[in-house]
Amino acid sequence: TWTNRQVQLWSYSEDAHSGINKVEGSKDGGITWIVLEDASEGVLLYRQKITIGLSEEGIFDIRVRFTDKAGNVSVISDPFIVKYDFTAPTKPELINSSGGTGNWTNQNVTITAKSSDSGGSELYQILYSYDNVNWYNTWENGDGDVSDGEVSGMWTSEMNKPVYVKAVDNAGNESEVAGPSYVRIDKTKPIITVDNTSCTWRNSEYSIKITVTDVGGSGLSSSNSYQWYLSNSS
Repeated sequence: TWTNRQVQLWSYSEDAHSGINKVEGSKDGGITWIVLEDASEGVLLYRQKITIGLSEEGIFDIRVRFTDKAGNVSVISDPFIVKYDFTAPTKPELINSSGGTGNWTNQNVTITAKSSDSGGSELYQILYSYDNVNWYNTWENGDGDVSDGEVSGMWTSEMNKPVYVKAVDNAGNESEVAGPSYVRIDKTKPIITVDNTSCTWRNSEYSIKITVTDVGGSGLSSSNSYQWYLSNSS
C-alpha cells in the first residue's frame, strides 16, 4: 500500500560461527546496496527493526542481505515493495451553482470540487465539512467517486451553511482546506399580514398596515421589492 511515513522492517538472521558483521539494504531489487547497520562485534543472532529511510517518492523493491565476519554473504531476502508519496493533493477548486461563494437562491444548490494528485498514489477521497472539524465522504445526493478528479453534491433543503472541502490521497496526504462555499437555500414565500380589512365607505384618507415577514432565512431583499395594487386599478 501507499504511505507517507518511513517504513520499518523486522530483519532476522543468524550465523553459528564468525557471527553477523554487516546488514545491507537495497531499494532497487538488489542492484545497489547500502550499509544499514555495522555489527562489527559479530553477533550470532541478529533480530532488529530496520528503518527504510527514503526521502524520494516512488515504488521501491526493498531487499536485505547479511555478511558475516568471514565475508560470507547471505541469500538476498524476498522483496518488500514500498510505495512512497509525500506530496499533498492540490487544494480543491470549488464551483457553486448559486454563484461565487454562494448566494441566496430558491433552487437546489450543487457544489462541485476538483482536485488532483501528483505524488503517485492518486486521489482517495474528497471530503466536505460544515464546521471544518467533522468530515464526510458521502456527498449530499452524490456518491463520492473521485476517479475523474472531481465530486459533486446537491443540497435540496432550506439552510444557510458553510461547506469546507479537502482532498486526501491514498498515502494519507491531505490538501489545504478550501472554502467556505455557502449553501443558502430559501424556498418559502414571504408572509403578508394586513391589520385592517374593513370595507366601509370613507370620505377621508384610509390607512392600512401591511406587515411582510420572511421565515425562509434569506430575509427581505429591499422595500423596492414590495408590490401592491387597487382592485379597480393596475
